[in-house]
Amino acid sequence: MKMNQIKLQIESSISDLEKVILQSNSYGDLCRYYDLPKNGKQYKYFREIIEKNNISTNHWYVSKNKKWIDIERICPQCGNRFLTKSGGKESNICCGYQCSNVYFSWKRNTEESRKNKSESIKKYLLSVGKLPLKKIKCVICGKEKLPKRKNQRCCSNKCAAKLKVSNPDYIQKLKNAQRKLIAEGRHKGWKTRNILSYPEKFFIRVLNNNTINFIPNKPFDGYFLDFAIDDKKIDLEIDGKQHKYQDRKESDVARDKTLTDKGWKVYRIEWNSINTDDGKQTMKEKIDKFLEFYNGA
Repeated sequence: MKMNQIKLQIESSISDLEKVILQSNSYGDLCRYYDLPKNGKQYKYFREIIEKNNISTNHWYVSKNKKWIDIERICPQCGNRFLTKSGGKESNICCGYQCSNVYFSWKRNTEESRKNKSESIKKYLLSVGKLPLKKIKCVICGKEKLPKRKNQRCCSNKCAAKLKVSNPDYIQKLKNAQRKLIAEGRHKGWKTRNILSYPEKFFIRVLNNNTINFIPNKPFDGYFLDFAIDDKKIDLEIDGKQHKYQDRKESDVARDKTLTDKGWKVYRIEWNSINTDDGKQTMKEKIDKFLEFYNGA
């Protein structure tokens, strides 16, 4: 009965309720002021009255005596601005976990911690017999080092890569694997080629000076065309010394046949040095021959 009288009093004087809400900070404060039990049912009652009469509660849950306030900081790792608490457990130095992991990595990866980890790993490997007690001599640089695995021949991954490249059987194995993919039609070619050689940069100027429209390094059917002149379907190739090797000659023949079967004309220019007057004259003659071919195509 008392509760119904209190609610009737509240609903009959909304202006008084607004004053109480202005002095309060939560639904719990309202329940204490009106001597009502603090539970979900009373919270729902006050929420419905507040929404019905459009009473503002924006000041709630922002205590004047709040210990930690919201502040803006600049992340020392990425430089972004972010909001955090002025202290306590919710106070952050960095804007997120990723920046925090990088910024505080020095704490986890100190010289002492790395040394302790290394010693504990070595101790374990020695105890289970997976690490030899004797040092090995790197077959590439000659540096002596305790190995981390059985049958280790090099001191680092860098030296191990050099050892692989120096092995002709390994190189031949890679070549055979790629040739098998090409023969089975499963080779997708290079995805990108963003590096331009000096001869290619030179011929970019030549083509631009002669107002010839072209696309450099155009991907086509698993290959890259040095200079694709689409309006006349001409593939201009600038060949360096590597094209004189027998295996490269064979691949060039197969490549040119693929292009010619699809209606393209392949024109190859062998690059020569232009550091001398004779070299410049030779290159000029090659360019003139190509321009004659282009105009007659």
